[in-house]
Amino acid sequence: MIDGHIQNSWVTNSTEELRKILKRDVHFASNPSTVKDLLNKEKVKISFGYRPSGIIHLGNINTFLLAAQTAIKVGTYKSTLIVANQDLDLMSNRKYLPNLGLSNKEKRSYNPIFKYARTENGNTHAQEYGQLIEDFLREMSEFAGIDIEINKMSEINRDEEFRGLVKKVCDRNDSITQFFEDDKAELIEQTKGGVLIYPIHPECKVTRWRGSKYNDGNITMEMPNLGEDLEFDIENTNYEFGVHFLLSPLRDLTQKYGADVHIHGGDRVDGENERFLKIQKTAAILDLVSDERNIPILTVGPTIYGENGSKMSKILDNGLTLQKIREINGKNTLNKLMEYSKYIIDSGLSAVDFSVTEERLLRKWH
Repeated sequence: MIDGHIQNSWVTNSTEELRKILKRDVHFASNPSTVKDLLNKEKVKISFGYRPSGIIHLGNINTFLLAAQTAIKVGTYKSTLIVANQDLDLMSNRKYLPNLGLSNKEKRSYNPIFKYARTENGNTHAQEYGQLIEDFLREMSEFAGIDIEINKMSEINRDEEFRGLVKKVCDRNDSITQFFEDDKAELIEQTKGGVLIYPIHPECKVTRWRGSKYNDGNITMEMPNLGEDLEFDIENTNYEFGVHFLLSPLRDLTQKYGADVHIHGGDRVDGENERFLKIQKTAAILDLVSDERNIPILTVGPTIYGENGSKMSKILDNGLTLQKIREINGKNTLNKLMEYSKYIIDSGLSAVDFSVTEERLLRKWH
């Protein structure tokens, strides 16, 4: 287990390391300069996203709360939360694949999409889990008095400017793989890496983690046993494709969906050397295509650890669910959650041990 109370010096050191890697200032949620840089703006757009991959838990919720806390410090009257539902991202669980008439071996080549894969209740994952998250976001924003705008990536994906930026990433990277070299802020080709763009079969509504190829504005993907391979112009919005969450922040560079600050959830990776992954890749991609556009302030939130000592995750099923938090706190849930996130920010924590969560959220007498 980590010590949730020894993070201030760690934050300072990590910030300096990130500055060297990214050649830009990166703000942690506890960094007051984030607010200072936004105070003089008449309107402030605060961007973040979520994947409707399962039951909402505290790890997700804390990212939302950090966005709300930023708005409160900047001024709720001039802030808008700009949220992206990653409904076109792919799923790893192939049991949600539609009936394609394929053998189990053949099915291993394909992945379902949140927008189309259906749960046991007959709803799509984007509908069922996405709605739970959306309901909480609207409840939170109303509680805090902040305007909110929720978009789906399937809508953002149709924006011509967004498509143009996706194409520019491919043109300037000469690849659509997602591998990122650890110590350099640049994308490099890696044949074993998953792709950044997932063409969706127009009839079967499935995609593949690997197999996409890019050439001069065109995407091709082999679709064995599903008829002809897919091929289309990346800027043709009649064709639907999903993008990896690393590409979705490109929306922050567009006029329609642009933002002043982008909130990342917990991005700490434990190991011999503490480091970051998502923020590095996001910054590299934005740098690659921003040209004269203003890149939003990149803000990193803390990693929330579960009772078993691992980062809270839907896959690990160790997340403290919103339902559990409500059972303990009842009508006081939102107030307790806001106090919890404020405590984390004010304490400068970049990682939160479960003992902190237990003390702040799971004890009725606190």
